[in-house]
Amino acid sequence: MRGLVSLDKRRCFELSEVPLFFDACDKVLRLLILADDQHPANVVREHIRGFSQHSNHRVHIVNTRIIKSPDQKAASSFDAVLIHYSIFVIAGTYLSTAWQEFISTFHGPVAVIHEDEYQNINTFTQKFRDLQVGAIFSCLDSTANLERVYGQTALPRDTVLFSCLPGYIPRDLLCASSPPTSERHCHIVYRGRTLRPELGRFAQEKRLIGERVLAVAPEYELKCDISSEEDARIYGDDWPRFLQSGKAMLGVEGGASVFDFDGSITTAVAAYMQVNPNAEFEEIWSNVLAKHEGNIEFRTITPKFFEAIAAKTVLVLYPGKYRNVLIPNRHYIPLERDGSNISEVVAKLKDDGYLQEMADRTHEEILSRAELGSQFYVNQVDRVLCALERRQASRLVRVAVAQASRLRNKVRRLLRETRAPVGSAGSKTVRLLKTSK
Repeated sequence: MRGLVSLDKRRCFELSEVPLFFDACDKVLRLLILADDQHPANVVREHIRGFSQHSNHRVHIVNTRIIKSPDQKAASSFDAVLIHYSIFVIAGTYLSTAWQEFISTFHGPVAVIHEDEYQNINTFTQKFRDLQVGAIFSCLDSTANLERVYGQTALPRDTVLFSCLPGYIPRDLLCASSPPTSERHCHIVYRGRTLRPELGRFAQEKRLIGERVLAVAPEYELKCDISSEEDARIYGDDWPRFLQSGKAMLGVEGGASVFDFDGSITTAVAAYMQVNPNAEFEEIWSNVLAKHEGNIEFRTITPKFFEAIAAKTVLVLYPGKYRNVLIPNRHYIPLERDGSNISEVVAKLKDDGYLQEMADRTHEEILSRAELGSQFYVNQVDRVLCALERRQASRLVRVAVAQASRLRNKVRRLLRETRAPVGSAGSKTVRLLKTSK
């Protein structure tokens, strides 16, 4: 591992910093990836598939939701283990006791790709400690947030953490073809989600943006296909077709504004809702969540933006940083949260020429960025796994050398004692006689 002294002082990195601190791989590892490769969401399966497509290591994927125990030869068959975020490690239905025992005693490095990090933090980090996790590839948006979330947890100090995007652009998206804007029948498409209140005020924007646009759509004669209901979610091949049916897609940054380390916030919300089952978010927020709001602010860009860009569907978004990937009025149409510029937004949505120009420009400028691609992401994970394997091997060598040194010293001591004259102060015989007395 390059710069080992500096890494002892620092353990949080941006993914883009990996080449600066971690040497390129000098060997091909036999990499076991534990992942739910049957997940219904395209974006999850593509994230997993990216390792098979781009890793320099010999990748073997096992779905631990289906295969409940490792093969007897697994320990000697692999050099490293990577646990994908699709495996919920604190649930036995995802990772059985047999798999947990295998991982916790595995001789090589173990790394985790972790998402949805705003709840069960202490439970997750204790589990990571039990599993001997040496690296976490997080979707938190900065090294500062990595330290805020993980700095005071059960993680060992030598666990390294990396700030990554929740998803990267898969190779298959680069080849997607799309109908022109003028042939699409909806002005706006969107599938949001009603997130639990304990994630804070920011997380409610996924639902609110859709509701607010739907409320004004009749007035502005906008054709919309918008829903945040769970039974309206779209998966598989229907998802890209859905994106291509709209001239534009709504969106907000992913993230949360309340982090629950020990489960106490979730418990307090559940207790309040049991007494007040019809309480709306604002009531719950005022009575339970207000004092926790903003304990950690986490915002990021999510994979569905890349999917929309690949489909040449224009983005209409609440203003935000979007991990410094998207520029307002160049890559997306900003919609103010209070709706004050809705007339301007509608005018653009009804201008097919404007939309096509923005869609083409965004497609060209975003999808061409190597650091946003799945290959870049996988290659950095490869580097870190190699570095961890070298570190682990170095530790084993140091342990072996120390054990050999202790054994050598013991043999020398025994030899000196054996050579000492009987009855002398250093004689083993004298010590035995003194003990017997």
